[in-house]
Parts: sequence; C-alpha cells; structure tokens
Amino acid sequence: MTLDPYRLLGLAFASSDLLLELDDYGRITFVAGAEHELFGHGDPITGMLLHDLLAPRDRDRLHHFLLGLADGGRHGPIVLAPAHDADSPISLSARRLAENAGRICCAVTAAPALPRFVTGPVSVAPYAPKPAPAAVAPEPAPQAPVEVAPATPPAVMTDLPPDMITPPPVEAPPTEIVEPIVQATASHNTRAMHRALARAEALAAAVSQRRFNFAFQPVVRLADDTVHHQEVLVRFDNGADPLQMIRTAQAFELMEELDHAVVEQAIRRLASDVPTLRLAVKVTGRTLCDEAYAQHVERLLRRHDSARGRLIFELTESNTITDMVLADRYAQVLRGMGSLVCLGDFGAGANSMAHLQRLQLDLAKIDGRYVRELTGGREEAALVRHLVQAFSELGLRTVAAMVENGGVEEAARHAGVDFAQGYLYGRPTERPETPKMRRAAPVAPPLLKLA
Repeated sequence: MTLDPYRLLGLAFASSDLLLELDDYGRITFVAGAEHELFGHGDPITGMLLHDLLAPRDRDRLHHFLLGLADGGRHGPIVLAPAHDADSPISLSARRLAENAGRICCAVTAAPALPRFVTGPVSVAPYAPKPAPAAVAPEPAPQAPVEVAPATPPAVMTDLPPDMITPPPVEAPPTEIVEPIVQATASHNTRAMHRALARAEALAAAVSQRRFNFAFQPVVRLADDTVHHQEVLVRFDNGADPLQMIRTAQAFELMEELDHAVVEQAIRRLASDVPTLRLAVKVTGRTLCDEAYAQHVERLLRRHDSARGRLIFELTESNTITDMVLADRYAQVLRGMGSLVCLGDFGAGANSMAHLQRLQLDLAKIDGRYVRELTGGREEAALVRHLVQAFSELGLRTVAAMVENGGVEEAARHAGVDFAQGYLYGRPTERPETPKMRRAAPVAPPLLKLA
C-alpha cells in the first residue's frame, strides 16, 4: 500500500508511538505504530471501537475530547489509560488536528513526559476506506441512425517478406532481470523513506529542544540610510542546510512548531539585548490562523515587556492560509501588541494581491525577482514604481528584497521603496551588526508609527 506522508505526521513529529484514523462511526480505519507495546496485542485492530481500547473511566473523557475537534474548542493533551493496563497512561493530543481533520484523528504516546520519535517495532494495519455507493447506469439517450461508410481495405506491401509485415511478438523480460530491478527499486524507496524520517526526527528534536541559532541580516531605511531592523534567519547546530530543513518541516507539517520556537527565542533575545534592536520573524499562513500562536506571543510579551513594540512578523507561505477572516483577526491581535505585520515576498505567489485586499497589514516585501531587474529596463522599474504607489494608497510601506548593488539600491529609492535588504548591506551574521558607513537607528517610537 502507498503510505500518505500525512499519515506519518503523528510519528514523524517526534511525539507519538501510535497513529490512528477513525471513520464517522468511531471505527479505527488505519493504525500505524507500536500498538503491541501500547495495547498488549499486535493484531490489526481495524474495525474496533477506540473506546474499547481504553479504561471505562476514561471513555467519557475521550468522547468529549473528540467532540472538541469539530469546533476547535479543545487542543489537548489529555491523559488516558489503556483498558489492559490502567497503570500505564497514554497521552492523546489534538494540537494539530483541526487542519488535518478527516485524515488524522489522534496520536498517542506511551511517554507523555518525554516526547520521542518512534524507533521500536512498527506495525501497520491495512486502511479500510468506506465502500463507494453503487453506481447507477444512466438510461441510454435516443440516438439518430448513423450511416457508416465502408472501410477502405489497407494497402498491403506484397513485395516484402511476411516476417517484415507482421511484427514479432514482444517477449516479457526474463525473471532474473525483473526481480533484481523490483528489489532495487523497493530498497531505494525504503532508504529514501528512512532518510526522510531521520531528517524529520532530527528536526523535531532540534525544535523541541531549541537546538538552533539565529543569523541576522539588516534591513535599511532608504530615506535616512539607517538600520531599521534585523531579519531573523534560523541556523541549526549540526550545520544542516537551512533550506533542506525548512523543506523537511514543510513536508512533515513541522512549520507551526518551528514558528512557535522561533518567536519564543526572538522575544528572549530582544529582552536581553540593546533596546535599539528590532527583529523580524517569519510566520507561516497556517500558523497565523491558529489562535494558539497569538496567545503564545501575548504570554511571552507579558513575561518580557521590554520586547513589546520591537517585533515584526513576516507572513510567509501565505497560500497555506486556511481562513482569511481568522488570519486577519490574529494579525490585528499581533498589531495590537505593538508589532508590525508584513506580507513577505509579494509577487512570488498568485494570491498576493488577494491577501493585501483582505488583510490589514503594515508592510509588503517585494519579491527579489522583481527587485534584481530594476536596472534591467524601464518596464521593470515601472512595475515596481506602480506597486509601491498601490501599496502607499493602501497604507503600506515597502521592503525591497535582494538589493545586491548600488545601482539596484538607487533604482529602488527612485521608485519610492521605503526599506531595502540584501548583500549590499551585509550577509547574515551570528550577531546583529550595523553595516559599515551606516548608523544604527535611534530608539524609536512604537513600530506602528513608522517615520
């Protein structure tokens, strides 16, 4: 069977030993994981009710927990006891289930206090989809009689020998050739899956244990040549390729947890650094739609009040926004805390303009593909100039990405761009540095009052 990557979410997120899927009637239709260790048997449990696997006293709790998945009112985790061993509690969490409803119903772990990636025996029960309703054959529509002209006999090349007119039968390749190919393909796929899961395990551990660092790249205000803020870029302790790790996070649905970890570390950095430091952190569209993110930021700012007014949230992967109304609601919550919200990489996706129309934001970052071509001709410069004018009418300031030389900087300034970022001002560094020949911005009023 083909294993959907989303079905590995509960396992790959380093928080579960068992992944279950339920149908509308509460029957288990798919299970992957070490159910023998958790439930005392290793037979496939497809068709059994989940309630039957738990201690009677916990079945009502589970019922109310699953009801909460429909309206997003419950996020867990809750601790339940298996029926066969009430002294070995398991944890069930619905933190990420709202966006995966219908695919993943629950994930449980034998060690709620120590989230870990499953490395023990793994068993998979077959998936039992609902039978499709029988198709009803439509009644044939009346058709007018059709006259068919007699076919023209094919031309025969009688001067060729028969073995050249009739193609020889195609013989199947020998088994000794096919079997090694099949085995090699299966082995390659298995190795690829193991590598992907190993990357997911390493990433999940790094995120949960905060084993990553920041690199900082300055964003300069073009009007007065000062450093306005620093963009935060994530770097992992083991020297792993950041782009590959981000792709792994996207593939295994780890971006939300990474977003939470990054903003937590950024706020702590602001609280411990100089008061002139401002930081921009990335947040994906899916994370922004989750109330838990804004609540997390609010708790952190209550704890570190000196960081208030010094954060900029750059919205990335805006195509993952699941609810535009929710996204705007929580964007306004973040802005209400004194932060700015920026639409990242405008022009990189087809939905950028729709997002600007439905989201009330402060900044828009113009994708580097447009900025790099500013000196290439009048068309590119005119496009950026009109974009800047449109943003200004919407009350937005603009950031030009990938400004790598003085010519592009001057063209961006001439087009009316407010801020610029790129190698011209410095490559990412371990400490936020002020570029040479430039001066750090003084302590400024709240970010909502950009000058």
